[in-house]
Amino acid sequence: MPSVFLLRRCRPALQKSRAAVMRLAGWWVCGEGERVREAGEAIAALRPDIVACDLRLLDGHATRLAYEMRGWAGRRPQMLLLSSSNEDLRLFDALSAGADSYAADTGDGEGLADGLRRLADRRAPMTASIAQQALAAFGVQRSRLAAAQLPTAGQDLGPTGAGLSMAEQHLLSLLAQGWLLPEIGERWLLQPAEIEQRLWRIYARLHARQPLPAAQAAGGSVSMKLWRAASFS
Repeated sequence: MPSVFLLRRCRPALQKSRAAVMRLAGWWVCGEGERVREAGEAIAALRPDIVACDLRLLDGHATRLAYEMRGWAGRRPQMLLLSSSNEDLRLFDALSAGADSYAADTGDGEGLADGLRRLADRRAPMTASIAQQALAAFGVQRSRLAAAQLPTAGQDLGPTGAGLSMAEQHLLSLLAQGWLLPEIGERWLLQPAEIEQRLWRIYARLHARQPLPAAQAAGGSVSMKLWRAASFS
């Protein structure tokens, strides 16, 4: 039964999010919080499957928690970012730091529910602006459109030398130019869900390129120690 820790910036949002999770068959809320400072220890102790977190919280930004969770030993929860806009300029920062996906905060819980279902299947979305930033972060140029849209482009496993396959570079290039997942799927003869799984893996590769801050790399935080104890108990 998948478990969720809700980290929202206000009580009404927590209540709506809790109700949305309760409507998902087999899901349950294992904990809640409103501040980054207090969340790390609670999450480390409860070991949820997913942390659903507002991009901006009362005492900081989700990037801080994303970095901290990346430094935990053993299995760590996946992180779903919640934002009122998929074009928020800070969204890419948190995705690079360790978040695994994002969802629009629609206010009625539907965005959260859809985001949780996708992330449980290791699927993630990506906007054109995030794809552009990802290409820059990996240090690769956009593929030529003529090459990226070929039916065989989605199966090109050749390396780019930047931690991506050619197929992943082509995918980012098409998204950066405004292509939608159904359009890419139709051209590559793939289901949109499979393309979303590829995007989830690209985020994971992005994390590996982002060094941890010194405190997380040294293993000094209290919540990290709690997580290690819980992971091997």
